[in-house]
Amino acid sequence: MCLATLPQTSTNMSDASMPNASQRVPHDADVDDQIQRIIADLPKINAKLENAPPADIIRWSIDNLPHLYQTTAFGVTGCVTLDIISRISAERSEKNHTELRHLVPLIFVDTLYHFPQTLDLAERASKHYHAPMYVYKPKGSDTVADFERTWGSQLWQRDEDTYDYLVKVEPRAALTKSWMCAPFLRGAAARKVLIAHRSRLSRLMRPV
Repeated sequence: MCLATLPQTSTNMSDASMPNASQRVPHDADVDDQIQRIIADLPKINAKLENAPPADIIRWSIDNLPHLYQTTAFGVTGCVTLDIISRISAERSEKNHTELRHLVPLIFVDTLYHFPQTLDLAERASKHYHAPMYVYKPKGSDTVADFERTWGSQLWQRDEDTYDYLVKVEPRAALTKSWMCAPFLRGAAARKVLIAHRSRLSRLMRPV
């Protein structure tokens, strides 16, 4: 089953609503079949896109991958990808004479220990590009105080493996489970598109 919505435990940092991906792909069965066909054709697709610039890979992904989203920590490559998607969204809006809508929602894993500047950039970028953004945090914790009430302060110094699991691995696992059939953009200016499908990851990528 393909999920087009986020679980209630996620936090939305943007006032924008989730783009209705079901308008592009009407039924879950159709989505499932479409993803299966793409996975089966990955060698041909990769050969076709091998020398394509990132913008063309993103255009192909928007046109062919249902429920597409972008995971980002708002580093340089994530911001470049976001900007490319914004430009494509504007092109499509102007061409089709439709209201401007950012075509690929954002997913941000908040470890609770990001620098304030990172959180500020995330919110400003979401607003600037009119991009819906959904935030995943450590389970049961909305703030550092919540997290440290259970695990104590500076857990990364006392038990780095547990810390990484709680603030990075577990939230990403919840993300993948929630968007089980959804492909997502990740990596250097969208050189990688990962397709999460029934607990399996397939990779569409352009070699660096």
